Amino acid sequence: MSTEFCAASNLSFSYPAQITTLFSDLSFTLPRGWCGIVGANGSGKTTLARLVLGELAPASGSVNAPASRHHCRQEVAEVPEALLDLLSVAEADAHRMIESLAVGYDWPYRWETLSHGERKRAQLAAALYLQPDLLVLDEPTNHLDIDAVRMIRTALSTYHGIGILISHDRALLDQLCERCLFIDSGSVTLRPGGFTQGLAEADRERESILRDRQNARRELTRLKREANRRKTEAAASESRVSKRNLAPHDSDGRGRINLARVSGKDAVAGKLLKQMDQRIERASQRIDASRVSRQAQLGVTIDTQRTKRDLLFRLEATQIAMGDRTVTIPELTMAPADRVALMGPNGAGKSTLVRAIVSRLMTERYLFMPQELPGQTMLGLTAKLASLDPGPKGELISAVTRLGSDPERVLETARPSPGEARKLMLAFGLTEGVELIVLDEPTNHMDLPSIRAIEEALASCNAALLLVTHDEEFAQRLATVIWRISEDGQDGAAHSYVLRFQ
Repeated sequence: MSTEFCAASNLSFSYPAQITTLFSDLSFTLPRGWCGIVGANGSGKTTLARLVLGELAPASGSVNAPASRHHCRQEVAEVPEALLDLLSVAEADAHRMIESLAVGYDWPYRWETLSHGERKRAQLAAALYLQPDLLVLDEPTNHLDIDAVRMIRTALSTYHGIGILISHDRALLDQLCERCLFIDSGSVTLRPGGFTQGLAEADRERESILRDRQNARRELTRLKREANRRKTEAAASESRVSKRNLAPHDSDGRGRINLARVSGKDAVAGKLLKQMDQRIERASQRIDASRVSRQAQLGVTIDTQRTKRDLLFRLEATQIAMGDRTVTIPELTMAPADRVALMGPNGAGKSTLVRAIVSRLMTERYLFMPQELPGQTMLGLTAKLASLDPGPKGELISAVTRLGSDPERVLETARPSPGEARKLMLAFGLTEGVELIVLDEPTNHMDLPSIRAIEEALASCNAALLLVTHDEEFAQRLATVIWRISEDGQDGAAHSYVLRFQ
């Protein structure tokens, strides 16, 4: 290792189109080992990683990072440059990497036929083969089935450089990370341990701040009450030492007042009042210092409707060929009230089947969200948002906010993050009274509160659902029927899959 740590000092940054500063005066140091970056969609996780990598220049501050760096991005459209090198070298380490992530030697030559999960495994294998001093992984478990997640967890544990992991995968963060950077409202806090330990610490910090704030408020109320009492006392003292109301020849009264002024007894009330004002000021400052981050209210009601059609689609029994694999599909239909989860391993044809279904839909009132949104689609979403009248725009932004995104960030950015783009697309579709919602891996790129908000919204909607997912909990909460694609299991049926109903 040429550098044992990565350090950011007084880092500030904002995008040209943004009115507000994304980060201001951030400082942190990351040693060897995995560090998670945790935050809501649009909080700046990828931006922070790109600043550390030197892909973006800060407005102020500096980053001291190793020269050997690699960014394993969310997107998997392109064949990784290092993949051919990995597959062609006769090295034991390279062979172990290929085996551990089950990468096919022909994958670079048939990249377009690979599932997103297979591409992600190849991308990770190529990144780990490079063994950079600084490695950034952005959502490495997107698209992956349970077996693939287990593979990459094992493979990533062999990396001993400075690792930065951007992920919403709680289990991966807990098992891999020695520390986590939590991003909240433009500030960062480095906490030891994985996500669960760091979140528990954040909750304890929040509870402590709330207790301190509550105690400070009680103290402020008590001090103000005491101050009012002392003001009355001070006013009485002032009256006692004043000669204005004495008769001209009241020499005895003047003597008593002069004695009080000399002894200073009546001046005590005034001094105590001044001290009380200082204590009130300190209590007010204590309240101001005990700010807690605003917790957004999540949850959105979906404007959907039940179709009057008998069927939404019918797909005749068929076989789907994908390279050297085939998937046997029985006749498939969906009724207006059906809620279906399509599940199966990477490369088993789930997305191919969904595209075939969408092409045969009998309704035009549907929302289809694919696994990945192309860059032009994301740009189109923000352009469409900008063109809306104030009323519809406010309604849409309200929906996106309640799905867990910062409304200012969504309005200001020309290119939303993948998670923000998916929420924006979902909000557009859900304001149009759709009859069918088709979502391919809807939890990809989503933070945990957003996943829960989407679950609750989909659970309460009237539209039919067709969900492609690896998330068993998500499927169990929303689906009443499982279409599961699995290996055929018959002799001579290698690379063959079949869809079965559960």
